[in-house]
Amino acid sequence: MGVFEIILLIFGAVMMLVIVVPVIIAIILWMKDEKQEEHSVLRNYPLLEKVKPKLSFFF
Repeated sequence: MGVFEIILLIFGAVMMLVIVVPVIIAIILWMKDEKQEEHSVLRNYPLLEKVKPKLSFFF
């Protein structure tokens, strides 16, 4: 193998990592989001649970 083939092999491996790793991360995050059972807004802002009945009067 010459220097050009080694450089081409390294470049191909780096490009595969640049393309494949973000796709795998996106798939993992999507699967985690799909499995979520509770509402993320209510989990992040628990006060909305108490205010929600009062707000439904207006809407």
